[in-house]
Amino acid sequence: MTISSKEKSMLEAMFEEDYEAHFPPAVKMTPTGSQFRKYVLDGEPIGGFLTTLFENNLAEAAVRADPTNLEYLGELGKFIFHKTPGACWGCKQKVKAWQERGGFVGLVKAYKEF
Repeated sequence: MTISSKEKSMLEAMFEEDYEAHFPPAVKMTPTGSQFRKYVLDGEPIGGFLTTLFENNLAEAAVRADPTNLEYLGELGKFIFHKTPGACWGCKQKVKAWQERGGFVGLVKAYKEF
């Protein structure tokens, strides 16, 4: 089963509201910002920095971060904790499952099939 373009637009709008209001603007304009968004919405692959951040491995995330991401590491962590689904972060298994499921869009598809 698939979701309609209208349903996908609604999901994107829900996420975009928080993304626009609370995601660090300096990071939003980088590849990290784009990858972050695509990971949460569609479960798309992410780079090493974001992978370790979503896996809740902050020490490794700090080592992998470029200067901009390092400056905003705390804000990114807060955004993940407060504004993303708990199913998409916390450990390696959750990150892998989120990607295999297809992100937030895949979660909605699975719910519709239920």
